[in-house]
Amino acid sequence: MKSKLTIAWIGLWLGWQVESNWTHPLFYAFLSAIRPISASLILIFMYYVVIGGDFSRPEFAHLYIGHTFFLFIGSLLMGISFTIHDDRDHYQMFRYLYLAPGGLYAYLIGRGGTRLLTTTFAVAVNLAVGIWFFRIPIGFETIHPVYFIISLVTGLVAIMALGILLAGFHIITSRHSFFLGEGLAGVFYLLCGCIYTLDVLPPWAQTVGKWMPFTYWFSALRRSLGLTELSQGLAGISLGGVVGLLVAFTLLLAVIAHYFYKAMERVALRHGKIDVVFNY
Repeated sequence: MKSKLTIAWIGLWLGWQVESNWTHPLFYAFLSAIRPISASLILIFMYYVVIGGDFSRPEFAHLYIGHTFFLFIGSLLMGISFTIHDDRDHYQMFRYLYLAPGGLYAYLIGRGGTRLLTTTFAVAVNLAVGIWFFRIPIGFETIHPVYFIISLVTGLVAIMALGILLAGFHIITSRHSFFLGEGLAGVFYLLCGCIYTLDVLPPWAQTVGKWMPFTYWFSALRRSLGLTELSQGLAGISLGGVVGLLVAFTLLLAVIAHYFYKAMERVALRHGKIDVVFNY
C-alpha cells in the first residue's frame, strides 16, 4: 500500500510538471479558470439568443450547473486515459513506469489527480461567477452539504473508474484512439441531462441515459445545491434515492472498469504492447 501511495503521489507531481512547467503557477491557474468560463459564455450566449436573456428561469440554472460540473468529466477522462499514449509514445517511459513498484494502476490515478486539482479550481471559479453575476439561487440555506459531498465524491470516483476503463482500451491501441475520451464525454453531455432534461430525448435515448451514472450525478448535484429537478422522469425519485442509484451504478462501473483494464493489460503483455512505440 505504501508503494502504491508513493506511485500515486509521484504521478500527481509528474502530471503537474507536464501540465504547468511551461509557465508561472499563478498564470496557469488563471488559464485553468478562464478557459471554462469562456466555454460557459458561449453556452450562455446560445441561451440568450434562444430564450431571450431571462437568466432567472430554472432552465438556466439547470444548464449552468450541469455544464460547470461536466468540466470534471472531459478533463479527468483525458487526464487518465491519454497518459498511456503520452508516456509510451511521447516520453517513451511507459515500460519503466509499468515495472515500477506499486504498479501502473496507482500511477494513472495520480495523473488523474493532477487534472482533478486544476479542474476543481476551474469549477469553483465557474460556480462563483454563476452565483455572483448570474444570480443562480444557491446559498448556504439551500445546500444539503452531506448529499452534495457524497454525490460529488461518488461522481468523481465514477469518472476515474471510466478513465481506467479507457486506459485499458488505450493500452492495446495506437494514438489513433486519443479522441475517444473526448468523444465519450460528448455522449454523456448529450444523454445524461447535462444541459437539458432527458424528457426532450427520444425514448430509446432516455432509456440509455437512465443506465448511466452521470445522469444521477447531475441530478443529485443540482438537488443538493437546492435547485429544482426539471426532468419528469427523475422528479419522482427522492434526493436520497437519486444518490443511492448514483452509488450503485458507480460501484458497478468500478468493478467493470477494474476487470476490463486487467484483461487488456494481459492482452498487452501477451502481444508486446507494453514495450512498443506507436508514434509516426
